[in-house]
Amino acid sequence: MSPMTPAPGRFEDNRFIDLLRGIQEAKGEGVEQARTLFKEFRLHLERHIAREEEFLFPSFNEAKGAAGAGLTAVMRVEHRQIRHLLDEIDEKFARGDLDTDAEQIVLLELLRGHQQQERAVVYRAMEGEPMPGLPSRPPEGSRPATGRERFLDACHCRPVDHPPVWMMGQAGRCLPEFRELEKKHSLREVMRTPELAAEAALQPIERFGFDAAILFADNRLIAEALGRGACIRQPGDIRRLELEPVEERLGFVAEALRLVRQRLGDRAALLAASPSPWTLAALLLEEAPAQALELLQSEPAVFSLLLEKLTLVVTHFLRLQTDAGADAVQIFDSHGGSIPSEKFEAASGKWMRQVIAGLEGSVPAIVFSNGARNWGSLMKLGARVIGIDAGITLRRARRLVPGNIALQGNLDPELLVALTPGELGIATRTLLEQMRNRPGYIFNLGDEIPSAASPEGIARVIETVRHFHP
Repeated sequence: MSPMTPAPGRFEDNRFIDLLRGIQEAKGEGVEQARTLFKEFRLHLERHIAREEEFLFPSFNEAKGAAGAGLTAVMRVEHRQIRHLLDEIDEKFARGDLDTDAEQIVLLELLRGHQQQERAVVYRAMEGEPMPGLPSRPPEGSRPATGRERFLDACHCRPVDHPPVWMMGQAGRCLPEFRELEKKHSLREVMRTPELAAEAALQPIERFGFDAAILFADNRLIAEALGRGACIRQPGDIRRLELEPVEERLGFVAEALRLVRQRLGDRAALLAASPSPWTLAALLLEEAPAQALELLQSEPAVFSLLLEKLTLVVTHFLRLQTDAGADAVQIFDSHGGSIPSEKFEAASGKWMRQVIAGLEGSVPAIVFSNGARNWGSLMKLGARVIGIDAGITLRRARRLVPGNIALQGNLDPELLVALTPGELGIATRTLLEQMRNRPGYIFNLGDEIPSAASPEGIARVIETVRHFHP
């Protein structure tokens, strides 16, 4: 079947397909004609989505209770992702960047087309039928993989019994035991005291059995270690950044990791973590990504001087953690989505690539660039795993990312607050179906876990993942 051929039962009529063909044909004749057809396509699709939300969702909720509510929550996330993609394509038309938008339009059409198969699985679950792909009993005499083995196998795109699972921000205020810790100690004290930091990191492992552990930390730890407290207002401030003693000033992080490694054993992988050089630059420049972009545009030499220093700092900080026993590193490019796509490589991509090269392949590197859509740059970072935010579907990411790079993500964190445990089970299962038969997948969220998330809902998500066999 060609990309433009409709699958049976895909839409209520063929107008979508006619418009998509028209856009592709018009591209060769002129931008404005193609954009006019795209606007009509967008209007038509948004009406289709509105009809689903107005008529289909209430019937699901009324007829199927919690399972129906879970499905409608998943579909609302899909609708938001589709709208984000429509915005991306519209921006590309506005810039006259027409090299890849036809591919994105096809992806949009495929996204809508594959929902029918995905929802059929959910319908079976709602009717109480067994889900396909439940794990079979392991062979006699074999032992289940440890969390550490499962996580590292997934990083290297090797087969696993079920996807490993952890959640960004899992060590924190969503746990009653962490809130009890916070009553006795400040957050700064928890982060800077190895024994307390280790206790916080192990709390979610003890409660949920996650396949990876990570310290509770804040990006300001590195900023403080640079000796500025830390804010850059003029080029002289960059030259005064204190690089040499950074590892000594952050030695408490290494000590905490050694404690976690000792107590963790092979139950779970241990992750090192750091902000990306770009995110750290935005923090130092009055916590404003716009200031960092302005510096890149107005004084590129000064920007490069700053990023060179921060790249060195981030590389040394991650090495400090791997030397202390971390099995993998995660680079949080938290402000990646604030960079225009055409500037992403210069602002963030090239510097993360240098960080990963500086680790010399000692451990797998995970990059989570929240909101970034420059896939060409992301694929060249040298990362073993790319984290996917909640703004796009895993199915689309799966098509964009080569099979030798693992994917991590991307349950919408808002669902952990909005849904009941039963509804979360349905939402989790539909997400897992998007990654069926794709080696190299780590289940996670599309952003950090909200402090209002319920432990019962988190437990249901983990249980659902453990009963899914890829």
